[in-house]
Amino acid sequence: NIYITIKQLYNIPKDPVKVVFYNESKYPVLRFNPAIKSINYLGNMMAIEDANKEGAFEVVFYNDNKAITECAMRNIFFIRDNNLITPKLELGILPGTTRKMISKISDKINLKYLEQEVLLDNIDSMDEAFICSSVVGVLPCFWDNWKSDFILTKRLQFLLEESLQK
Repeated sequence: NIYITIKQLYNIPKDPVKVVFYNESKYPVLRFNPAIKSINYLGNMMAIEDANKEGAFEVVFYNDNKAITECAMRNIFFIRDNNLITPKLELGILPGTTRKMISKISDKINLKYLEQEVLLDNIDSMDEAFICSSVVGVLPCFWDNWKSDFILTKRLQFLLEESLQK
């Protein structure tokens, strides 16, 4: 069976967007092994609705061990000390095509790509952060009481857009 849904595309923000951090155990977040894209995003949509009430664009989930997993609709990356850090796929998260492209272009600006555990308690020590998807590309993000200049994120944004035009 093939199912097609049509949804109006939203305006992609030009400025950094706010994210909030939620424990994924409070929402029915489903992950499949092997990782597949599913149409069951009920828990993700519930979390996005709650985040919107807080003025946030996206939710970043963490598990009961306080390890960051993924966003409700996107992947998350952090930059610290020229390391581009994203959660491990072993957490059951969807790899994503944009995530893969970013892993390949990161070395062009001397960022070392790492898939490793990122603990909620350590996020304020990050230099930069962004979310990504095939719709938004690279989108700088921030959270309450944390700021960044997003210098490397903006360079990744440019490189991704450039690679997509080829």
